Amino acid sequence: SVLQSAYSSLLRPTTAVVMKMLNKLIVATPSRSGADKKFTASDIQRLIDKYSRKQRKLRNAHQALLMAIQEWLGELPNDATAAMVGEFVRLMDGVAFVNASHAERLNGLKVHLGSVATREARQLALLRRHDELQRRHDAAAVKHGPQSKQAALVVDEIEENEYNLKLIEQQLARSADSGLREVSFEYLAWFQSALFMLGKRSNAL
Repeated sequence: SVLQSAYSSLLRPTTAVVMKMLNKLIVATPSRSGADKKFTASDIQRLIDKYSRKQRKLRNAHQALLMAIQEWLGELPNDATAAMVGEFVRLMDGVAFVNASHAERLNGLKVHLGSVATREARQLALLRRHDELQRRHDAAAVKHGPQSKQAALVVDEIEENEYNLKLIEQQLARSADSGLREVSFEYLAWFQSALFMLGKRSNAL
């Protein structure tokens, strides 16, 4: 079938495939103006939690719908029609399973974002300290002179903070790259499995 052919073509996802997929997502994502809030990894984690909660409610509603349809099948006078609708219900059940497993995949992304979120928080703290130290230096330079001991001590703190900031930026980049690369391959593997399962169920109709 077409679905099975598509599945077989995705059996060995390469790095190029992953990057192509991510590039398409980036292009399709609308840009945000500078006035808008910038999302962090922690924000993404919270949105995944929100999505998971809504998905659980949707799954319960879906199961209630399937049960109602299955009971209704017994009232249909035509056995052939009842059998056809029964196959349709099984396909709907497969879609519900895919949706539930999709929420689990997103939870996997949430886990991978944990280390990124930690480093983002550390980076933000260092940036705030940089602003604080800069204000202290300016105040010391005005009060005691730019070459004063007081101003020089703050310069030392600024340099140390800048070193730590560069270090955390490198760690953040490595953590994001490795984590997102891994979760992308995991997502592709899940997609292959879901595609194949839905293909089998649709071919059974």
